[in-house]
Amino acid sequence: MRAAGSGRICLITSSAVTQPIPTLAYSNAARAGLWAWAKTAAQDLIDDGITLNLACPGLHTTDRVLDLGFQGRMGDPDDF
Repeated sequence: MRAAGSGRICLITSSAVTQPIPTLAYSNAARAGLWAWAKTAAQDLIDDGITLNLACPGLHTTDRVLDLGFQGRMGDPDDF
């Protein structure tokens, strides 16, 4: 990308990066670490024409989300 003078990088985490999920300490730490690294890397890459974005989608109905007890609260950003 540097040689080409441009590029795009998109990383995906979750909306829980802004409000940790109770009982998920390791996952919360990983999300926060990815977010901090992405902010730093974006600044390092911008002068080379490379854009780095971090997408943070909300909850989706999956077995894992239901196991964590979030049923009935899907899509509400105040759940966390």
